[in-house]
Amino acid sequence: MAAYDKQIAVIRIIMSRSIAYCAGVPIADPNTAAINAVISPLAPGTYGGGQACPANSFCPAGSVTPAIWTPIACPAYTTSNPSSKDIYDCKAMEGFYGKPGSKAMPCPANFYCQAATEQPVPCPFGTISVPQSTDLSNCVSGPGFFGYPGKPATICPEDTFCPVSAYQPQQCPEGFMASIGSAKLDDCVVRPGYAGPNCAANYYCPPGSNTPIPCQRGTQSLPLSNAAADCKTKAGYFLQGGSVVACQPNSFCPQDVPDSIPCPQNTRSAAGAGALTDCTALPGFYGTPGATATQCPANSYCSGDGSIRACPLGTEAPPGAVALSSCKVMAGFYGDALQSVHPCPANTNSISRSSYASACLAIGGFYGQPGEEAAQCPENSYCPGGGTRYDCPFNTASQSRSITSAQCSTLSS
Repeated sequence: MAAYDKQIAVIRIIMSRSIAYCAGVPIADPNTAAINAVISPLAPGTYGGGQACPANSFCPAGSVTPAIWTPIACPAYTTSNPSSKDIYDCKAMEGFYGKPGSKAMPCPANFYCQAATEQPVPCPFGTISVPQSTDLSNCVSGPGFFGYPGKPATICPEDTFCPVSAYQPQQCPEGFMASIGSAKLDDCVVRPGYAGPNCAANYYCPPGSNTPIPCQRGTQSLPLSNAAADCKTKAGYFLQGGSVVACQPNSFCPQDVPDSIPCPQNTRSAAGAGALTDCTALPGFYGTPGATATQCPANSYCSGDGSIRACPLGTEAPPGAVALSSCKVMAGFYGDALQSVHPCPANTNSISRSSYASACLAIGGFYGQPGEEAAQCPENSYCPGGGTRYDCPFNTASQSRSITSAQCSTLSS
């Protein structure tokens, strides 16, 4: 018998037993036997009609129950094998850690967490790792250390430097020195009293010189430079008539350029900008830094930080609005966009820029006090709007919600 047919049979037997019980009829043993024939305890690690519990879930043993058991998902960031029977079969996935059966946590930096790890394992001495590292091999030598992945690292010796993941220390240039544990070339500095052909960064040393010559303001050079031409303009500067000047507003100057570069359309930059991304949207425009900006659409405002914000409900603004104060109250509302805006009461309207509820007046066909819900104009009268109501002339009549006296018709004699 298919699982579905079994369930139908169980439901019918249980219903018949319930009816018999309520009627006071003794329940015969054959019914019990029939139920036992179609109901059986769920085997641990299975669900439904006996299917194996899927991976990343568990199916505990149940009491006698119809075969409609549903797998239970493992806690966050844990996994389990197919046919898992218990929540404790759910263990932390790679890059996470935690007790079996509990939500796992991301492995922190400078540790690694293999699958089913209950506590993060620290990287060996002198090594580092990124968060959610999964293996010992993810631990590489840190800045100022050298060595192979997964092994304890050695501190960088004097007059050398060791960037992240260095297998061996790198020697400083001739005439330069560095302290133990240096991590980058910039940590190598000129030895006292030494110039010669081995100048420090941002200096140049002509052949035979004994003293490094500094690059002029706004320029920089690499170590070992030996001529003034090796001093290139820094980002944010450019050459103008042989002089180094700061980049002009609304432009940008990458390193070593002969002139400033204009910002994209509808963007701006401060003086001294050194990258395209320093060009940001003008007020009244929006867009990502370094890209042409788009005009702010109607009913929104753009303050110049690249973002676009919608005006509050009940307010409107023209295209290119630059601030919340540009959002003005529209017809049918009253208030202040900087504080709160409210719709007019029912059957009333207001002109745009209305500040108070009293500006909400009854529409045609209705009448009432300013700022209050307007009532329907009754028969034999007319209401032109604004709150007033007039009776129809003698011997005339009108339908309700009439607006003008022309709707008052002469009564037939």
